[in-house]
Amino acid sequence: MEQLSVLIVDEHPIIIDGLLLFLNKYPDISIVGAASDGREGLAQLRRLHPDCMIVDSNQPKLHGAETIRRYLRERPDLGIIVYTEYTDEILVNEALQAGVRAYISKSAPVADLACALRETRRKGN
Repeated sequence: MEQLSVLIVDEHPIIIDGLLLFLNKYPDISIVGAASDGREGLAQLRRLHPDCMIVDSNQPKLHGAETIRRYLRERPDLGIIVYTEYTDEILVNEALQAGVRAYISKSAPVADLACALRETRRKGN
């Protein structure tokens, strides 16, 4: 099976490090890069061309649904998963309307994230 390339965008280094440690255990998932804010995420998206992005919805410089729309304007086929501590129904709906494929709480098991990444492949990547 071809590896699914993933870019992580989160302002917290401990989250990035933890996701790298956990997701690198899966042979079908390849973390190709990480960014600490929305603008850096956009630059990395242009440079690395990942299949999917794991994005915290509340990041410095660019955040929320507008960031998602900008990422998808660059790459309409991109699978975006929001991985955040914010589970307010309004934020979830805004993200889904902006085009994310999944919205996962950071309090959920990290295995849910791996499942969501795989699901993005089935939905079009």
